[in-house]
Amino acid sequence: MNKKTDLKHLKLRGNIWWYQRRVPKHLAHQYPNQTMINTSLDTGDIREAKKKRDVLNGQLEDKSLRSTTYTEGQRFRELVKEMQRDRKFHPSDWDNGIYPEALEARGANLELQAYMTVNGKRDYSLQYRLRLSEAVQMWKEDWGSNKTEETLKKVEKSASEFSKYCFKTFDYLDQADIALEDITRKVVYSFIKHMGKSYKKATIQATISRLKMVWEYAETMEEVEGNNPFVGHKYSDAEEDQTDKRIPFTNEEISLIRSHTWEKPVYSLLVELGIFTGCRISELCNIKKKHVIQEGGVTALYIEKGKTVMV
Repeated sequence: MNKKTDLKHLKLRGNIWWYQRRVPKHLAHQYPNQTMINTSLDTGDIREAKKKRDVLNGQLEDKSLRSTTYTEGQRFRELVKEMQRDRKFHPSDWDNGIYPEALEARGANLELQAYMTVNGKRDYSLQYRLRLSEAVQMWKEDWGSNKTEETLKKVEKSASEFSKYCFKTFDYLDQADIALEDITRKVVYSFIKHMGKSYKKATIQATISRLKMVWEYAETMEEVEGNNPFVGHKYSDAEEDQTDKRIPFTNEEISLIRSHTWEKPVYSLLVELGIFTGCRISELCNIKKKHVIQEGGVTALYIEKGKTVMV
């Protein structure tokens, strides 16, 4: 290619070349209050400007690798978005500097597939759609960083149960890990009805709330668009009048549990405390020395933060 057709991210101001590029979204936190990267290359020689541009592109790529743990799907979708923006604002020369033969030669299949998707030669977007498990992982690394381990596990479990149910129920789903764009309000409603056979209303609401939160994160990151399918559902109050669906252990089952040989001795202690106090396992695991109270010859445990509201 001649120098006129290889000017991506280069702009001539007067007789000096500048490096000009939009700040990648995943690096926005490193460029506060800045949407464009504008750097003088201090040269009027186009050959030297290209070399400096390539160095800056490499440095930006290094920042991307250090700041994110991109999956192939994330990287593909980000490349497609960037190319689509370039094509929109620079329709005549948006792909200058992209050499398919060179990408193929060095095994850059992801970049090549993104380019072919944008130029219309072949669409690879279906195989890189955002799956629910991937969205959960992204949420955990970002919004979930200040959540408890228990909360993170509950979100993962909610997503896993939802995907498994959808795969078993809907024939048109091609994978057990559902893509976010395949989730509709009807699918969510069906899942809610299914859960109603085994769980109480509060448990169902909590499950859907966690999935709603993951969708909101994906929407914020522009990984999905449209109305959140987990919002605005009505939950039947019929369960509230039913007997608690959790069946108590029989005496025989309790004896079997107490006699079990656990991997660690502390597990046996947790079982005994759970049976004696009625505390949840998470409540017992959070007990500290200060929570053991002795008063008037009575030893008690103080549960600092319990799930059941005491009235």
